[in-house]
Amino acid sequence: MSAEMVEAQIKNPRDVSSLKDLLGGGAPRPPEQVRMQKKHMPGASPGIGYGLTETNALGANNNGDTYVEKPSSTGFPLPLLMDLKIIDDSGNVLNKNENGEVCIKSAATFRCYWKNQEATDECLDSEGWFKTGDIGYIDEDGFLFINDRKKDMVIRGGENIACPEVEAAIAEHPAVLEASVFGVPDARLGEILATNVCIREEGSLDAVELSSFLADKLANFKVPAHFWFQVEKLPRIASGKIAKKDMRAAAIKLLEK
Repeated sequence: MSAEMVEAQIKNPRDVSSLKDLLGGGAPRPPEQVRMQKKHMPGASPGIGYGLTETNALGANNNGDTYVEKPSSTGFPLPLLMDLKIIDDSGNVLNKNENGEVCIKSAATFRCYWKNQEATDECLDSEGWFKTGDIGYIDEDGFLFINDRKKDMVIRGGENIACPEVEAAIAEHPAVLEASVFGVPDARLGEILATNVCIREEGSLDAVELSSFLADKLANFKVPAHFWFQVEKLPRIASGKIAKKDMRAAAIKLLEK
């Protein structure tokens, strides 16, 4: 919604000086969206928050000039309330800038899943650390970067690819309004990347042009192998997030024909 408000301002500029903040959440925001907001709505401070239902929606936040400087980061943990750490598959704590599962500990974390001890034990340990299922890292300044969901990471021929990184690169093309990137099965590589792209009404784009555009921004193995373009907005689930799983299922069915 915050991205669409910026789009509305670009298409039909008006006095929005009374708007002091415009924050988002729920998913990583492409850096280009942050830059566009700063350019076209300079008086509205951008921001993003990260949290889960199990943590009472608390975790980390990033806003203002700091967000503009680090638009790929969801920010730093709330002082005096939240602790964050990154672990590997064996539960070992990773160093700065090392990618792994994000864990949160705080007084706001849930106690258990109602009448489901097995599910609780899978993600909450005896010390109160909650395993979020999100993949990311903490940089040298203490800022958290979320790359993907743990189970949604695409592994192409042994190479891990974070979908938000590819989505962010696609979003930089001037003809693109939004994009969703996901993995589809491949007999040789295990998985390859595919994407649904919504282009602006006044724009035009095809796979050749977008592939060439991405070649200057991403490693070759991160450029999607399949593209689908549409003018209609990408489908959403009830919470407003892009229905990536539905699009992936539709893409797999289409490719099997």
